[in-house]
Amino acid sequence: MPRLPLILAVCALALLAAGSAPALAAWSRPVPGRVVAGYLYTRASPFAAGARRGVDLAARPGAAVLAPCSGVVAYAGPVPGWGSGVTLRCGRLVATLLRLGGLGVRRGAAVLAGRRVGRAGPTGLVRLGARVASDRFGYRDPMGLIGAERRGPALVPRAPRLAPRPPRPRGPRIVSAPAARAPLAPAPTRAPLAAWLGVALLAVSLTAGRGVRVVRRRRASVSAARSSAR
Repeated sequence: MPRLPLILAVCALALLAAGSAPALAAWSRPVPGRVVAGYLYTRASPFAAGARRGVDLAARPGAAVLAPCSGVVAYAGPVPGWGSGVTLRCGRLVATLLRLGGLGVRRGAAVLAGRRVGRAGPTGLVRLGARVASDRFGYRDPMGLIGAERRGPALVPRAPRLAPRPPRPRGPRIVSAPAARAPLAPAPTRAPLAAWLGVALLAVSLTAGRGVRVVRRRRASVSAARSSAR
């Protein structure tokens, strides 16, 4: 019978480890404050001056600090230079909370995301870090693991709406008089075809009558000449 609590604890840890993979996409903020100092770390220079292996979140001194992910408490106690701290093993990742003023969990406890694990210290800041458990220098930006901030759509500011233009006053409609047209020149008249034919026939008849008279005169002169010759 004394082994029953140990068996139940092992089963709980196994269930948490099995369900930790989908929980990676559901990390949450341990405190609702804004990001005071962001993540600043490169694997090529892990000990560079000014490197920051986590983010600092603003918190009210003494406010509740919640677990960012579901897992098992790997450490809960003092951290030199950082006040108190809590380390959670959340599947293949490890979450670290520093600058705590008090602890609410103990090592080996299984906690769910959103459960209170401590309270903020007098500085009003809480350091949140994330690291791959199997990699000593495999730190990650914890804000990139918080699903709501990672998947939230970017807000695009709307263009200001312009006030409608007032209608322009309309005066009386002016109708211009039509321009005076110049009188059209009379089209040249053409004589009909019958008139031209009449003129041609008249000319032909006049020419023919004149020729007949000339012939008659010649004949009369010839006759007269013959009579005198006899």
